[in-house]
Amino acid sequence: MPKVLIITYYWPPAGGPGVQRTLKFCKYLHEFGWEPIVLTVKSGNYPAKDESLEKDIPFGMMVHRSSSFEPFRLYNFLKGKKPDSSIPTHVLSSSTKETYSQKLFKWIRSNLFLPDARVGWVPFLIKEGRKLIRLYEPDLIFSSSPPHSLQLGACGLSKESGLPLVSDLRDPWTEGFWLKHLPRSRISWCIDKRFEKLLLRDASVITTVSQGLKEIYSHNTKQPIEVIKNGYDEADFSGIKKGINSKFTICHSGNIRTAQFSPEFFDSISSLSKEIRDRVELHFYGHVHKDIIDYVNQKPGANCYHFHGYVSHIEVINRIVNADVLVLFSTNTENSKGVLTAKVFEYIRTGNYIIGYGRAGNEIRDLLDETGCGSFYEFGTHCEDKIKELLTLWKEDRLPFYGNDKVKKYSRRNLTKMLAALFDELLEVEQENQNDCK
Repeated sequence: MPKVLIITYYWPPAGGPGVQRTLKFCKYLHEFGWEPIVLTVKSGNYPAKDESLEKDIPFGMMVHRSSSFEPFRLYNFLKGKKPDSSIPTHVLSSSTKETYSQKLFKWIRSNLFLPDARVGWVPFLIKEGRKLIRLYEPDLIFSSSPPHSLQLGACGLSKESGLPLVSDLRDPWTEGFWLKHLPRSRISWCIDKRFEKLLLRDASVITTVSQGLKEIYSHNTKQPIEVIKNGYDEADFSGIKKGINSKFTICHSGNIRTAQFSPEFFDSISSLSKEIRDRVELHFYGHVHKDIIDYVNQKPGANCYHFHGYVSHIEVINRIVNADVLVLFSTNTENSKGVLTAKVFEYIRTGNYIIGYGRAGNEIRDLLDETGCGSFYEFGTHCEDKIKELLTLWKEDRLPFYGNDKVKKYSRRNLTKMLAALFDELLEVEQENQNDCK
């Protein structure tokens, strides 16, 4: 059985969608003829931890962990926290109330740690990767980011060993919306752009999660780019039964940064009559930026909102299944077409109606239209009429199961099959090239 060395920073006990993409690939790769060998960090500083994800690690799969230098520990020191304290993903988001230490850390992060604050793992990654390549003799390397700094280490290992490299880029690199407001110098931007171009030039194949991201990266490379979207794992929904809610329940899972803030959605809730609001509950699972919470608390109906913070993936699945309506927010930024959030695929599996917000042209609209799972609203529009319509159906116990057969194509098993087929093709080309050289 051919082997693939998989390089990823985020791995259980880390939580979040980035972990799940790589983890689910590893869970099903063996089924399609590939043996994964994972190289990850020993003591990473994760925005969230979720030990429940460890159940998806295949029994007997080889997982190797290396040391790392974590500059985020400096941030915790400046904040007076323990070195290993979790740091929310929105710590670098713009805010109306930034402290001096936050501004200082942003400058340090933006100009001294390139391409990102995980770059301290790269030398350890390379050292351990060399050992694993000698020990297991893998047939190719698969590296999934962010953090994009690990791609530099993966690229180095590929050049040294001659192994083909499949670089999985889940997010934009220098086009990331979260970078736009950072206090970066011109030279820092140029260095980061150079890193990105080197990777895009040297990877054998690039994979990404949306057509929009493919278009962004295709401007800087002639290497093949394949879209393998995120998805849902059918096994995660096994045994979960939908209950009956005493109040009309709207749910959001995942983090919400300021760039995702849609005042129109929250204003739509506030504009409902008090009689209707008294029958509505909104639950948010994940880190929500403080500026957004402050906005909500100043509006009528603030008592409808419940912010729970990060919870385990198992708990999230249970909550979104048992909601009546789901809401998600893309980013209100340029190049947001390809921001196809991972949670939307678990949303469409639930059969609950989805209210999506984003910019015109966003791929979330295409997905909702394709699967028949909900409606897409552009930033600046309100959705109170849709909420009233769904509430009426709920009161009459007539909320249907939304979705069609096209939902099934986004199962993690089917998506892993696509990745394995890509590996097979790349391996076949590599073998043909070796035969030609002989």
